[in-house]
Amino acid sequence: MVNSVGNSGNVSAASQTGNNFDISTVIMMLSLERAESLQGQMKDQANQMKGINEEIKMANHFMAEARRLRETAGDKDSNESGAKPFKMEDGTTVTMTQFFESRGIPKDTTGNDNKHSRAEWDVNIEHIKTHADSLNSTSQLEMIRLQSLVNSTNNSFEQASNMMQQHNNLLSKIIGNMR
Repeated sequence: MVNSVGNSGNVSAASQTGNNFDISTVIMMLSLERAESLQGQMKDQANQMKGINEEIKMANHFMAEARRLRETAGDKDSNESGAKPFKMEDGTTVTMTQFFESRGIPKDTTGNDNKHSRAEWDVNIEHIKTHADSLNSTSQLEMIRLQSLVNSTNNSFEQASNMMQQHNNLLSKIIGNMR
């Protein structure tokens, strides 16, 4: 018997006598508490991935806008302000200039303004591609982490289920022996 094991989760259906638990009950309780904790981590991870996916959409949007503006530049420069802003899921909008500045993405600053020639747009497009590639790599790593959390959660539930099954089998044998 194990004495005074804390019950920080919602596991309260354990069979107990006073403060004593049998070892299978303790393992089951700990497995369920761990699964509950992992589910919270999965929710946080999913929200983080949602944010990364929105960043990828934004990078793709501004890459398409930069390509469009590059084509319109011709012999004269085209202005970043000609890019359509990106509308975030929360309703806020981000301009191309804000996109470059707030994410620390370098851009061609020839002329110290937001007007760019075709060659300058080519440089800016490469910087956006690099940023998008970095986001895609981060997204892949975060997906692996989420899959790991899902696997760990499933393992915790499976372990708790196995303990319940063993406990149930033991009780069935005891009842069968009493007949």
